[in-house]
Amino acid sequence: ACAEAQVDSLVDEGNPRQRIAVVHNGVDIDRFRVDGDARVSMRRRWQLSETAPLVGIVASHRREKRHDRFFKLMSALTLIVPNVRGVCVGGGPLLDANRLVAEERGLESVVQLVGPVDDIVAAYNACDVVVLLSESETLPLSIMEAQACGVPVVAMRTGGVEETFADGRSGFLVAQGDHGGAVKKVAELLADRSL
Repeated sequence: ACAEAQVDSLVDEGNPRQRIAVVHNGVDIDRFRVDGDARVSMRRRWQLSETAPLVGIVASHRREKRHDRFFKLMSALTLIVPNVRGVCVGGGPLLDANRLVAEERGLESVVQLVGPVDDIVAAYNACDVVVLLSESETLPLSIMEAQACGVPVVAMRTGGVEETFADGRSGFLVAQGDHGGAVKKVAELLADRSL
């Protein structure tokens, strides 16, 4: 298993508990690291100012990743965080459908759906906060990679998410489906650089 939270489901599938070992996913910290030049470069590529507060989600466009929650989050943040912008990084079967959803919600000037990128490290570095709003996960790499790049995370509790970081130290956990809690924590991080 790649997470403690995965063990019970593997047992439910008929695997003997005593034969299951947990080996957590890892991140290459020589590759995923803080890089100010990459931050500037990617923001220029995305035509964003260096100072615009930027919230990112790095996830395949699939139903369980809940990009709809990201759009709702960004709609709320536009009311309380001046000049906030969002970016969705990743491909997947719902990418085109999610583009339409963003347009229908009037977010085309706020959120960019950039698809897959050739420099994921620069993409993380460009963000001020990375979120994960999935309804199900095992042990997501995206929030571990973001942390390795020095970017705080806000994530909803599911699967092994809470095994990936220390709540209140490298980001914040909120309850599954807690939209208000996610908005509050992201806004706090954007308002307070020292935090």
